[in-house]
Amino acid sequence: MEFPFLKENFEFRDYQLDAARNILSHKNVLLVMPTALGKTYISLLVISNALQKGKILFLAPTKPLIHQQAEKIKKYIKISNVALLSGELLPAKRRKLWDEKVIVCTPQTAANDFKRKFFNLKNFSIVIFDEAHHAIGNYAYVYLASKAVKAGTKILALTASPPTDSKKFQEIIEHLNITYIESRERRSPDVSKYISNIDYEEVFVELPEEFGEISVLLREMMRELWSKIKHMNLSKGVHNPYSKSSWLKIGKRIERNKKAPYFYRAISIYAQAMNIAHALDVFQTQGVSALLNFFENAKGRNTKAVKRFLEDERTSEILRMCKKLTEKRIDHPKIPKLIEIVKSETAKNHKLIIFSNFVDSAKHIVEYLQNEKISAGLLIGRAKMPQKEQINIVKSFRAGEFDVLVSTAVGEEGLDIPSVDVVIFYESVPSAIRLIQRSGRTGRVRVGKVIFLIAKKTKDQTYSVLSKKRKAKLSKIISAFKSTPKQTKLNNF
Repeated sequence: MEFPFLKENFEFRDYQLDAARNILSHKNVLLVMPTALGKTYISLLVISNALQKGKILFLAPTKPLIHQQAEKIKKYIKISNVALLSGELLPAKRRKLWDEKVIVCTPQTAANDFKRKFFNLKNFSIVIFDEAHHAIGNYAYVYLASKAVKAGTKILALTASPPTDSKKFQEIIEHLNITYIESRERRSPDVSKYISNIDYEEVFVELPEEFGEISVLLREMMRELWSKIKHMNLSKGVHNPYSKSSWLKIGKRIERNKKAPYFYRAISIYAQAMNIAHALDVFQTQGVSALLNFFENAKGRNTKAVKRFLEDERTSEILRMCKKLTEKRIDHPKIPKLIEIVKSETAKNHKLIIFSNFVDSAKHIVEYLQNEKISAGLLIGRAKMPQKEQINIVKSFRAGEFDVLVSTAVGEEGLDIPSVDVVIFYESVPSAIRLIQRSGRTGRVRVGKVIFLIAKKTKDQTYSVLSKKRKAKLSKIISAFKSTPKQTKLNNF
């Protein structure tokens, strides 16, 4: 099998070459590999071969990611030009660029230009769908894949983290018309010799007594709302009034009974309960400052449910208690433990990423670290940080301008963040996808470490167990689909 368009500076591993050969031997392939094992390098091998037969369309969900992938193609593939297309370019300019041999493009832009008849997919030998787990619902990948199948164009889909929900996994398989799955894990025999181990550690903290008083008031409010829902016969078979997942089930039942006389009252109760459940989760897993931010943000939401929550006497009491804790400089026991861990690791010249689920918490973590004279940078989503600033933060981190990157979910996929020595989960996540993506930021060059900060008797503990179970389930799903994906059904998972 030939790869004539590879530049001399391209180096690959044996398993990457084997994967590329398998991909080229099948029609439509889903490549599943954890972050840092080289999905992009495998796609470059495939591109080098496929260029002999036609043009290449490489799709990726974000502008930073298409820039990143275009740079990799320019660096390693013998090609005079790579067209980089997104909504930033006017349609008239994009139309000319579709004549290039290699096009790297965001999916919505490609879909819009296809509808404008700027290009014909029959001229392409392959379409590559990066971060292919997005190929669900009405996402543009679904439309483009259907047109590629109709044109007879080969599909290569790449992901580090397919969904653990069997129905969604099957939906992706069907949307992309996948006929073969190529997969590798860190423990695969042909992979393990190239990578380092990752050590996993759980660090538990106890919530202070003062937290218990605030939690009791929030739970009391939820229990009263649950009693009202119970009188409407909407709680049958659901038993935990303090769980957000229980209330989500109640919400679905209410939606199914839109014609019921109690509908609007039930919706209002449900909205109140979800606000309180979120407040409880935020408080227990992130602390006093996060809860105060929650209340401050809630003031800007002009709904009856929020007004009733804020006007409750117990809410006023909670605010008074939070202010007292702030005066005592008590926020969350995770903070001193986090600072202790970071100081220990940076003393070893280690680089770290701390993942937090919320922007406000991420900002507070950076402030706490900087107050301790620890160099830290903040990476948050596009709504709060322009993409150019995101890219510059990553560049600064790569250049060693600071030792600790504090990131929200934006750091989980896409951006080319350098390998670190330690990944810290400030809160647990229930998702196997996010567990895999975050953990993949370490253990590339030398032994890595993943630390979970867990507040005892909170959703941290539940989510930590859940994400690991779902990760194990994902391996079973991939194995079941790997040989004959078109015939396999996933109802048993």
